Amino acid sequence: MPFNHNDHYHPLLLDLLPPGPGIALDVGCGTGRFARRLAATGMAVEAVDVSAAMVAAAAGLGSPGPGEIVYRQADVTTDALPEAHYDYISCLASLHHMPFETLAKL
Repeated sequence: MPFNHNDHYHPLLLDLLPPGPGIALDVGCGTGRFARRLAATGMAVEAVDVSAAMVAAAAGLGSPGPGEIVYRQADVTTDALPEAHYDYISCLASLHHMPFETLAKL
């Protein structure tokens, strides 16, 4: 498998998970690598990406369980998200693709 520099951060981010099962939002999920790691801990995961191709690729890889993953195409800079809904939010390698003005509003 080719090297993925983002994988280096996965254990560090998983250490920050709240105790017990919960709901996670993975923003900019790409092919779902981190979403699958979250689901493997028992978190229910909503994984979103602006790219329909990435969402389709991620969904095709399934979920290791026990947590469920729901993949959907969404743009967190313009689409509404439920308030106070997530116990954990990750955004690996996505923020640097967003304009500074947009980041200030998030």
